[in-house]
Amino acid sequence: MTQMVKLSELLKTKVDAPSQRVMPGYDDMIRTVEGIEKRWGATTVSADEFDLKSDLDAYLDRLRTGNWNKYGWYKAAQLFRDLMSSRFRDDSNYQTVKKSLFATLSASSKKTFLRAATQSALDCYGESNADVDRLYKLLANTPSKDLPLSEYMIEEIGIFANREAHKVAALKLSQSIDLYKEVQSWGVIEPHSCNFCFQAFQTYLTSVNAKLMKLDRLSRQQLMSWLTPQPNKIGDRYIGMCVDALISPLQSTTDPSVRKELLDYLVANLEDLRVNSAKWADVSEDSCATVRSWLTDQTLEFFFDVISRFEESHMWADRKNFWTKINKKNWIKNAWVVLDEQTSKDLERSPQEREAHASHGTYNLKKDKFYFLMEIGNLIVVEGTHSFSVKIWPKASRQAPRLNKKQYDVRHLTDDPTKRNGRKFPHLGDWPLKVETYLRNNRK
Repeated sequence: MTQMVKLSELLKTKVDAPSQRVMPGYDDMIRTVEGIEKRWGATTVSADEFDLKSDLDAYLDRLRTGNWNKYGWYKAAQLFRDLMSSRFRDDSNYQTVKKSLFATLSASSKKTFLRAATQSALDCYGESNADVDRLYKLLANTPSKDLPLSEYMIEEIGIFANREAHKVAALKLSQSIDLYKEVQSWGVIEPHSCNFCFQAFQTYLTSVNAKLMKLDRLSRQQLMSWLTPQPNKIGDRYIGMCVDALISPLQSTTDPSVRKELLDYLVANLEDLRVNSAKWADVSEDSCATVRSWLTDQTLEFFFDVISRFEESHMWADRKNFWTKINKKNWIKNAWVVLDEQTSKDLERSPQEREAHASHGTYNLKKDKFYFLMEIGNLIVVEGTHSFSVKIWPKASRQAPRLNKKQYDVRHLTDDPTKRNGRKFPHLGDWPLKVETYLRNNRK
């Protein structure tokens, strides 16, 4: 049987190997990283359990030998925080380590250690545990000038003395505009990461629900300021609850400006749900379905807007009316536009496209033809410009075009579906009635 070996353990194994030239600047980089750790204390990343166990064992060895050579305060601070947030906190093998670290905390005024202890307290907030109670008592008796938190956090919110401090914090949040900056002003370096902030935000969210349901703009802005406090920074832990709270009040709204504002925000920060759903994993299916319907509406508008700007043809009035009607029946579950590359580039330079945030695919031929792909029940439907016929494939067909791709082979869009158990409807005579009838009878 093959034995699994951890990489960190493998690297510690001494083997005979040819000497290697050290990369210039490497030692300087290590010293810089260690300097940052010493200056700012515990990092925000929890230690891997295997590494933590190794660190705890090493600390035990130092306790036995009394050898503290090259063991900095920042290492003890990081070990304390990692231990307090791990299962090893209650492990009988490491009670001596815990006792030593608590004794160090009681006797120390080192800001590095106090910073790690304070962060541990925020991480463990709400836990009913003798160790957590002891930590809070120690910090409550520590001069506030030695702690990294603001006087407001310690005295007014009562973080160490009040079991319901998160409720006081929630009230303060409801009175603030920028929630993330407000919490940072209390001395909390990473508001998204600690349990105290999580409980405070949950309480705040419950308190503003009624305002959100009334489409209160300030409440929406508060949620957005918390979820995405800076460009390219998002609170992953909060995506589900924030997005659901933002979308739920708008599921039945008829105000297009409010919906557009929120959709633009979501696509800009979470990406288009149809293209990349990774960040949407914690969002409820109801909210995702609502966003998909909004994106379908937007894609339909985008398609006909492109046609009006790039192709002069009288035939599009009937087609626009028809597909708008089908969309109002809520038959279209998903929609996607495919353009030729030149038109796509032209649109990327246009203000309308940048404002719309409309995702689309391209094909690599200069045909100046556009395609509109739709998922209607268990059918894939393709509409196109010029003399294109409405083409319909069973979704299960391997030849059916797939939606939400960035690149297409135009042959897959223009293939004859009648060869694959599909149908084709030229835009002649009573084509709208024929297409609608076929969709109604075969979409489920």
